[in-house]
Amino acid sequence: MSEEKQTHGTLRDEFRALGQNLKEMMNSAWESEERQNLQAELQDGMHELGSVLDEFATNVQSGEVGQTIRREVDDFSERVRSGEFESKARQEILKALKVLNNELEKASAKFSSEETKQDPETD
Repeated sequence: MSEEKQTHGTLRDEFRALGQNLKEMMNSAWESEERQNLQAELQDGMHELGSVLDEFATNVQSGEVGQTIRREVDDFSERVRSGEFESKARQEILKALKVLNNELEKASAKFSSEETKQDPETD
């Protein structure tokens, strides 16, 4: 039994040491110069990306493309306010639901006919 306790204690000690070693390794990796350099590079890259996107947005807003988008958004807003969009959306949703229900009815009928074919065999 003392051999069992010795092995049990040794396993516990080794797991404790493993945990401590993992903790130290992760702390070292987190505090490493490589990780700090990578973080700085990522932050700089994200800042540059933001600047480029801001510049692009400004150019689009002031250019012909931006004006076209603005007109289309205004036109869409007017269609929403007038109810035209709601009416068309309702019609399209209704069509889609009818198609879906039709297909479900076909599938249900198919399964029902397959069950009917199988029932005479079980009687």
